[in-house]
Amino acid sequence: VALLRFLIIVADRVKPGAVLAVLETRIGVSWPGRVPGWFNIHISALFWQLRRRSIPQDRRRLSSLHRGSRPLRIGCFGPFSGLLSFPPALFEEFPSDAELFVYDLQHRDQLAPALRGLARQYRPVNLETATVYSDAVRAAADEINADDLDLLLIIREKMDSYDVLDHVTTPCIAYVCTGSDVHHHPNIDFNLYCQPAADFFPIGNDLFCGFTRRPVPGHVVYSSHLFFDPRDLDLTSIPARWEERRPLIVFHGSLYKLASEPFLDCLFGLMAELGDVEFAFMGKDWDDALRRVHESACRWGVSERVHYEGVFSTLRDSEGRITDPGWHRLVELLSSARLAPNPWPIGGGSARFEAYVLGAPTVHMGLRTDAASWGQPQPALYEIPNLLVPEGTTHSVDGYRALSVRCLRDGSFANKLAQMQRQKALASCVPSEYWQMILRVFDTWSHASGVGELESRRG
Repeated sequence: VALLRFLIIVADRVKPGAVLAVLETRIGVSWPGRVPGWFNIHISALFWQLRRRSIPQDRRRLSSLHRGSRPLRIGCFGPFSGLLSFPPALFEEFPSDAELFVYDLQHRDQLAPALRGLARQYRPVNLETATVYSDAVRAAADEINADDLDLLLIIREKMDSYDVLDHVTTPCIAYVCTGSDVHHHPNIDFNLYCQPAADFFPIGNDLFCGFTRRPVPGHVVYSSHLFFDPRDLDLTSIPARWEERRPLIVFHGSLYKLASEPFLDCLFGLMAELGDVEFAFMGKDWDDALRRVHESACRWGVSERVHYEGVFSTLRDSEGRITDPGWHRLVELLSSARLAPNPWPIGGGSARFEAYVLGAPTVHMGLRTDAASWGQPQPALYEIPNLLVPEGTTHSVDGYRALSVRCLRDGSFANKLAQMQRQKALASCVPSEYWQMILRVFDTWSHASGVGELESRRG
């Protein structure tokens, strides 16, 4: 690692970032034998070491908690204006017997000031346009240390979080995994792991690797779940039943997920046989994905029934509201669709949740983690356990197609599936359950690590 870092530093004098970009392109996180989008956590750890210009010296960390002598102090560090799983509604239900500290990282010139009145301390952090970046990093870390936290939750895996963590002395620091990679900074005590991947999944508190058949060294994980933001969706209304919907398939999300050739062949092949089915999709174009979707539709002869409805945004304004007209158009489409398929090999999280809430039946390509699947290709790359509904899940292309046809043609099946999926969604957006999970994991870690013992806060 030291030699590679030296070569990168020398090469950067000619063209900054060029060598690392070549390494990531030629080797990439998808090596060995997986498609782009899959994270090899071993290679990811190597690249994070190479990105850093120096290896920081370990700082002295506090060795004990306050053990109930005061309310538990929990800090949250992240770019909350754009974090899908940390909306104001989640912070509104923060436990009353603990104290919340928010370190709101500026993202694309935006903050989340709606959180200001929900925390004991709300601290905006500008590392994005700081005049002197190193001074801003140290100032952010000094504020965190001065707040004398018991637990710091990091919801950020970019370089700036690594730089801040170099200087933080909080006795317990946890990373909330919003994807399938873990945080590779040595000051992270454990990872809240929400999304198992092909060949990387938790067994106990180890992150097990299927193709090496042993745990990934240096990482402690606790199985956890994501909180899904219901946005402005009405959780009390009853969605339209299959009989009130039309033969419409809807996709929304990042278009690179949709533009998977095997998935499009399955989807458009199905439409070629079912001549009354329309397909509408929304999302931001990425890497020429929109062109590839249209070309696939033309090959299958269904282009006249495939409609791109543009982009949508779920960003909130300064008062926490979603005002984007594209979002409201998407809600209309999902409310009238008979199928909202989850693509593969990379599926959606929030998109799947939103389809569940609005009653659009969803077919999902499941992830296998049994020993026979280790190191072997499979259609799906990731799993979100708290959205898993077995009745709408398959592990084969033929099974995916069959379930999709049932959703479009079998009203009784579709209504039952939609009801089960909606119940799963409603259970995934309860703020109090999310915070109780955090407290349970923190209790477990504090006892196992010997750092301190906490009074039970289970409610």
